[in-house]
Amino acid sequence: MPPKEEKSEKKGGLPSHSEAFAQMAIALIALALIGKIASRAADLLSGRVALDNPFIIAFLDFYEGLKGIAVLISAILICIIIPIIQKITAIRTEERKLLYPAKSDEKQSVHNPKWQRVIDHLESDRSADWKLAILEADIMLADLLEASGYEGESIGEKLKKIEKSDFNTIEKAWEAHKVRNLIAHEGADYVLTQHEAIRIIELYKAVFEEFYYI
Repeated sequence: MPPKEEKSEKKGGLPSHSEAFAQMAIALIALALIGKIASRAADLLSGRVALDNPFIIAFLDFYEGLKGIAVLISAILICIIIPIIQKITAIRTEERKLLYPAKSDEKQSVHNPKWQRVIDHLESDRSADWKLAILEADIMLADLLEASGYEGESIGEKLKKIEKSDFNTIEKAWEAHKVRNLIAHEGADYVLTQHEAIRIIELYKAVFEEFYYI
């Protein structure tokens, strides 16, 4: 039976970028509405009641102060929103580069067709396919280590015998392989998002590029 789809939900912690952006947008709209209402009320009151009324003077002073605070808060929120948008854009750009390689990268796929299958699984909308992409990338890692002459009964044993000076991306290989082991041992119980799958495949990609394997 194929593994059923997993749905992960964030509980607690900080809101996501999209949630934070929505909250900031709502705050700006609320401030604008409050300012509009206060402005309208000030116009009505100043036209109907004598301006020497202490209550009206106090209200107008409060309104002027409120406008200044609203402008300050708006400026702060804008300064926060802009870098968040830039960061989200950068993340999406990197993800698209991996999912949809440019024509200049097609030669790499031809060099090792197994890598193209990994990318095909990663482009799927099913969690089971994302896991399969990692499992197949790990098989490629095993083939690379064997072709390079590293000995050992498992990938872990081979990695332990490698000198870091001979394998610049060995830490990335370890990190990716550990996630592969979790997937293999936990199966359908292991929750994997596409964003995390892309990150792990990027680790494998760095290893393969070091040895011109893709």
